[in-house]
Amino acid sequence: MRGEKPNAHSTLLPMACEAESSIDIPTAARRLNRRRAAGRALLRERLLRAQKDARRIIGHIAAAYRPLRIRQWGSLVHTERFSEISDIDIALEGLAQDEKTIAEGMTEFPVDIVALERVEPGRADLIRRFGRVAWERENG
Repeated sequence: MRGEKPNAHSTLLPMACEAESSIDIPTAARRLNRRRAAGRALLRERLLRAQKDARRIIGHIAAAYRPLRIRQWGSLVHTERFSEISDIDIALEGLAQDEKTIAEGMTEFPVDIVALERVEPGRADLIRRFGRVAWERENG
């Protein structure tokens, strides 16, 4: 190194090391953990609101439209997949109603309502297999 002209990397390295040495790692770790915990708490609150809204929408559909069956699938059933962009997924069986407007204005969440008889058979099978029956008409 003697007699060599310093390059950008050799002059920045001491500054980077000095900056790193002034970081209090335990304090930074605590702050990061608090932020992560706060994020998890907000996500949990969001999940609870979405579940509550889904129950209300399902109750409304059951009372007003009386389909044969209402199924729920997606991240409200498999909550480990719930995220900030999750929606409310509902499938209806035995309902000729235009499903897109049924839940209009009932929630802050996007709602995906499909008529199971009108979706691609492979998708319908997945909904039946991995979703859950949220409501079923008696004597239906």
